[in-house]
Amino acid sequence: MSGGALPSERSTRARRRDTLADVRCAVVLLFFTALVGCSFHVNGVDIGVDVDGANTVDATRVTDLVPAPDGGGDDGGLDLTQPPDDGAAQDFAMPDLVMAPDLVTAPDLVTAPDLVMAADMADLPDGASAGDMTPPPDLVQPPDLVQLPGFTASHLPSHFTTDGTCDLVVSGTATVDTGALKWNGGSPPAGCVLTTAMENGTLEVAVLAVRNITVNGGGTLKVVGTRPLAIVAGSTILVGGTIDASANHATPGPGGSASSTGAGEGGDGQNDCCFGDSGGGGAGYGAAGAVGGRGNFTGGGGGGPAYGDAQLALTVPGGSGGGNRSGGSGGCAGGGGAGGGSLQLSAAMTLSINGGGVVNAGGGGGLGGCNGNSGGGGGSGGALFLESPMLFVASGAIAVANGGGGGGGEGSDGGNGTLATTGAGGGQSGASTSGNGGNGGARTGGPTPGENDVNGGGGGGAVGRIVLRSKGMPSTSGAILSPAPTVRPDL
Repeated sequence: MSGGALPSERSTRARRRDTLADVRCAVVLLFFTALVGCSFHVNGVDIGVDVDGANTVDATRVTDLVPAPDGGGDDGGLDLTQPPDDGAAQDFAMPDLVMAPDLVTAPDLVTAPDLVMAADMADLPDGASAGDMTPPPDLVQPPDLVQLPGFTASHLPSHFTTDGTCDLVVSGTATVDTGALKWNGGSPPAGCVLTTAMENGTLEVAVLAVRNITVNGGGTLKVVGTRPLAIVAGSTILVGGTIDASANHATPGPGGSASSTGAGEGGDGQNDCCFGDSGGGGAGYGAAGAVGGRGNFTGGGGGGPAYGDAQLALTVPGGSGGGNRSGGSGGCAGGGGAGGGSLQLSAAMTLSINGGGVVNAGGGGGLGGCNGNSGGGGGSGGALFLESPMLFVASGAIAVANGGGGGGGEGSDGGNGTLATTGAGGGQSGASTSGNGGNGGARTGGPTPGENDVNGGGGGGAVGRIVLRSKGMPSTSGAILSPAPTVRPDL
């Protein structure tokens, strides 16, 4: 028939189209078989894939599955490399197979340590992710610098812990006056606060609020004035030099009492009828002071009593003054040693007194008699209240509040409180008819009485008080602490 294909040609093309469809199906089935591992049946032939990869697909070619047209090749199969007359071989492009090794494996999954914990998700700013809020490791504070939550300096309102924003460094000599509220004769440095507060509603003190204060080796911070001093640091207090709150003979330390005054004042010496004079008594505080030496016919001034509490729980009072010389027989009056000062150091993070560092609140030595007169009694040591969560008093460091020695009859002055665990010596008599002064109190021994004679020596002053308050036991091995401190690990 002209103008159209013969029936046999149409039949052959139809078979070719069916064959192409079968091939496409076989390719797709082979792809899924490679993924899941299964078998299928095409034109009577089983094709299977072993999922463990040990075996391969049956060697039967895909073309073997398709019957060849009449007059086909020798092998009876369809040669797929040659396109049929209608160009249908273009449809035989093989798809790129995705192999199983390309699949994402479990080790690539996010592991638990990388997950953001629920606590990190609290109170995030709008638009911020938890990752944005995680600080880098170098911003995490070391454990020894972590401030104790809610730290408040003892005896004082809580705001002083954060009031000071200055960082003070003392390398030479600096003076703080608690009466005039002056730093080196003027206003305190910017960011420092120097003001007053009441302890327990009864004792007015000066407060120096800072962020950090460092007294370098060779430097001295001298504290003078009528009020006790509390230094409150929002961070650290480091003492490598000296903080001096001691009395110097008849001049009291800050908050200490003058001669023959204070809660533990020593009794005054007396003059008798026959040119005899008794010595003044030593002042008391942490213990009782010692009695003054008697004169010809009159007893010496009595030693002052102990006062306050060992833990300094409510206030931190200074030391008291020793009893005066008799002043009779044309001699000089006064002369009792003054009381050591009151010093509180409170640091919200760390307080450290390094080896060679000194914190001193010793009492003043009594003055010697003049013009045939008796000696004055020694002043008592003051008070040191040291507190911080981390409190270190290093080997070779010194923290003392020792008593002053009594003055010698017609002789020399007694020694100021020592920087040691042994007491200050009493003054020496200046005549064969006069007595020596008694020794001041210290850790290794209490104060001793003045010697009796025509002109008696003054009695020695007692130790003051030291309290160490920290979080746990403070480190004090090898340090010189006198008197023995009261330790309060209750922060």
